[in-house]
Amino acid sequence: MINSLLEDEMIETTEKLKIKFRDATIKDLKEIQKIERLCFKYPYPTYYMRALLETLADTAIVAEIENEI
Repeated sequence: MINSLLEDEMIETTEKLKIKFRDATIKDLKEIQKIERLCFKYPYPTYYMRALLETLADTAIVAEIENEI
């Protein structure tokens, strides 16, 4: 989903998107890392992000559109 959103700088739609916010979990790590690599020149390493999710999970959230982060 994120790749298709990044292909165009701006998306025009008349459709309302339903965005669901929830606490991030270790199961989300792979998708979070994809976003990190797309957004930052120097993304956090996977081991560091895993440690953050394991120790500070209540401070991390993800947004889902159609059940995809």
